Amino acid sequence: MGRLQIICKELGIDSSLIMTDERLKEFNLGDWERRFIPDLVQNNPKLFSHRDWYLSAPNCESYESVVHRTKDFLLDDLIPDHLIVVSHGLTGAVFRCVYAAMSYSETFEQDLPQNAYFLLADHKISRIQCEVAVETV
Repeated sequence: MGRLQIICKELGIDSSLIMTDERLKEFNLGDWERRFIPDLVQNNPKLFSHRDWYLSAPNCESYESVVHRTKDFLLDDLIPDHLIVVSHGLTGAVFRCVYAAMSYSETFEQDLPQNAYFLLADHKISRIQCEVAVETV
C-alpha cells in the first residue's frame, strides 16, 4: 500500500479512495515465492532461456488462472470505466494481454518496465515513460 499512497500523493488523489482487488494480485510463484532470483539461476542456469520462466516454478499459479481473474476484473460491470490500476509486473502484463486480446507468446514479449506506466484505451495500449528522481542521502 505504500507505493499506492505515493502514487496518490504525486497525482493529487485522496489515498482514502484506494481499493484493493484480489483478482489483480501478483502471480503466486509457488515454491519460488520470496526466493532470491540469482539462487534460482544458480540451481537452473538455463532458467532465463524462456521469457515465461516464472511458470517453471514448482507449484506456481497457472497462466490460465491469472488470465481468468484479470478477465473477470475487466468484465465486471461494477468496475468504473475510468480508473487507475496498480499491479505487479507479471499480472500487469497479463492484464494488458487480456485487454488487447494478445496471444500467450505476446504476453511474455512485453516489457516489464520499472519506469513506465500504460494507458489502456480504445483497445490500444500506450506506454508512458516516467523519469524517476533518485534522492541521495
